Amino acid sequence: MTGAVPRPDGEPDLPPHVANHVGSVHGPSVQAGYVAGGIHFHAPPPATPAPRPVRDRRLARAWLAVVLLVFLVAGFGSYLLNVSVGHGSLTANLAADGVLLAVAVGVLALRWRLVARDLSFAAYVGRVLARCVPRCVAMTSTPVLAIVAVVLGALLVASVFTPVSGHEYTAAQGRNGVLLFLVGLTVPVVRTLVVRARIHRRR
Repeated sequence: MTGAVPRPDGEPDLPPHVANHVGSVHGPSVQAGYVAGGIHFHAPPPATPAPRPVRDRRLARAWLAVVLLVFLVAGFGSYLLNVSVGHGSLTANLAADGVLLAVAVGVLALRWRLVARDLSFAAYVGRVLARCVPRCVAMTSTPVLAIVAVVLGALLVASVFTPVSGHEYTAAQGRNGVLLFLVGLTVPVVRTLVVRARIHRRR
């Protein structure tokens, strides 16, 4: 594009014309005889590709950290429970699990009566469980969570009905640890799916 070119002598006192040469133009264009002021071209910024692979890797690492934490807690907890029942059978370990669960429910009921009487007990337990849901579970899509829930359910059923082999107390401790591990992963996944299903029905 060249600058302004003055008109020849004898022409009326009009604004100088402009000689333009831009070559080939692709896309929308405007041709004007006279333009006052500057010329500004506005175009949308180039689309930035969503960093989905990076997000997926971070989500996978977060899941790995949660699985490892639940695994360690379940393993250490099953060991303590097995010791508390005197290295008993799987039935004794499951009974200890039931006692521990009853104590946890009792503590929740006491706290509910003290600080959340305006809610039902079920709603209060749901609120507590919602706080315990890891962020990576909440960020995972519903189809993926559904697949995870099915796999965990199948593993739970297989763990319950598979015969115990080897030394009874070590096998009982290992089986109970596997059950605690699977339950620890299943609860937040199922909780998230139930909440999303309720929200979907309200819509």
